[in-house]
Amino acid sequence: MRHRRALALLLAAGMLCSGCSTGAISSNYRPVEDLALIQTIGVDRAPEGVCLSAATGKACENEAPKRMTQSGVSMLAALDQLQDRTPSAELFYAQTSYLLLGEEAAAAGGLAPLLDFIARDPDMRLSTPLFIVRGGTAQQAVMETGDDKADVTEALVALEKDIALDGTSHACSCTDIARALAGSGCAVVGAVTCVRTPEDEGGKLALAPAGYAIFRDGDYVGSIEPETARGASMLLGVAGHGDLAVTDSDGSTVMLTLGTCKTRFRPVWSSDGALARVDVTLKLRASIAELRVPRRITAQAYQDELNAALAACVGGWVTDALAASQALDIKAKRARERKEEQVQHEKNLRQGKRRVHAAKPPEEPAHPPEGRPEPERRPPRRADRPDRVYKERSSRDAKSRRPQRKEAPGQRYENALPVKKGKGSRKPSGK
Repeated sequence: MRHRRALALLLAAGMLCSGCSTGAISSNYRPVEDLALIQTIGVDRAPEGVCLSAATGKACENEAPKRMTQSGVSMLAALDQLQDRTPSAELFYAQTSYLLLGEEAAAAGGLAPLLDFIARDPDMRLSTPLFIVRGGTAQQAVMETGDDKADVTEALVALEKDIALDGTSHACSCTDIARALAGSGCAVVGAVTCVRTPEDEGGKLALAPAGYAIFRDGDYVGSIEPETARGASMLLGVAGHGDLAVTDSDGSTVMLTLGTCKTRFRPVWSSDGALARVDVTLKLRASIAELRVPRRITAQAYQDELNAALAACVGGWVTDALAASQALDIKAKRARERKEEQVQHEKNLRQGKRRVHAAKPPEEPAHPPEGRPEPERRPPRRADRPDRVYKERSSRDAKSRRPQRKEAPGQRYENALPVKKGKGSRKPSGK
């Protein structure tokens, strides 16, 4: 009997703690119709600090997407400004699908603070893909892309599907970027750019793939162009399953569909323990998608011919990507050296030190050194009297060329009159 009473009391206490006594499913329950689900967030640099732009996407069939932008001294302050300007609904960020970062904000070191904020905020997700907006701002991409039926979210969804096939870029999540920066100090981030559609299509603003943005130690180093980005995608192992065109020995075009692409890096060390080179090996598997001229594709000779054409095409892409990587590495080293020099200069100014300039180079002697005969100078000739030869004028001034004659002390004032001290002029004495 006592056990039954204790069990009943425990069940009643559990029901009270779970909130079932009030009839509510959860204590933080909010109706969906009172929420504005943010789908895309853009981050830019502003004079106040941070400029945030947000888009809700297509919420309902007959409801136009909402776009908003505000600035603040920080991310949280800008989010509060967005909420204050939207009193009719509560902004909900847990369903954010895409993040955009302007190129100017990325160059100013805005990537690391953005990743730190996303990692700390409970409503944000680190699995959200992040793109860099090259040649523009995230505010322009969020506020002007699309129309009354679709916004930047739908454009990013379509773009992500396209780059997954052709490999011209990749949707890197915030987790991938943060892990790369923490591991090697370098990160590759997908990039997009804003383009205008033709006038017959409405002249709207759309998004197009723009290769990759490269970061080193959190600093924006540069970018890899879309023409080279496909080779970079193969090196990263995200080549996709797109189509590529090769030419056979007869000059006809053959379309191939890429199946798999595996990359292997092998460092080669020298005898003294230094890194000599890095060997890169790519293993591709592709299938024939289209033949412009009928061929016997089962022949081994024709398959070897297509394999050689595929290796040449992919090898060119990878070579261009490696060359671009080396150029960006040199650029990053120079930028780091300039940054260190600037930091040291500011430290010297705070300590009252002045920069020591290099000593002047030694001047060449006016006369030739001993052992080398001085070249003979010929006296100049006058144009009007070519038959006469004039002596060359000396470089000294006129007074220094005058002969100095020493006079005796008595001869200097021999004919001078005596000086009278006092008023009036001197009267002739007749002497």
